[in-house]
Amino acid sequence: MIKNYLKVAFRNLYKNKIFVLINILGLGLALAVCIVSYYNYRFMADFDIQHINRNKIYKINFTRDILGRSQEYGPSPIALAPLIRDDISGLEMLVRFRGSYSPLKYG
Repeated sequence: MIKNYLKVAFRNLYKNKIFVLINILGLGLALAVCIVSYYNYRFMADFDIQHINRNKIYKINFTRDILGRSQEYGPSPIALAPLIRDDISGLEMLVRFRGSYSPLKYG
């Protein structure tokens, strides 16, 4: 009985090659997009997980007005730190970080 079902299934697949190819490519693309979006979410969710006080860490984004629309940037100006220290109360510590592409050697 199962042998007959498999014969009918393979005959239909053989007759409709283009339809089967489109479905398989669509399913493969959908799975690839789901996997990439999951890894992107996990990276954003676990970004600060190695810190002890991760619920107290905040990142400041810099927003600029360009031609009437606001554009958000990740890096904020280094000169902004003293203004933040003076204007926002309740800060325990303020850190400025500037990335560098130079090699680093320890020890």
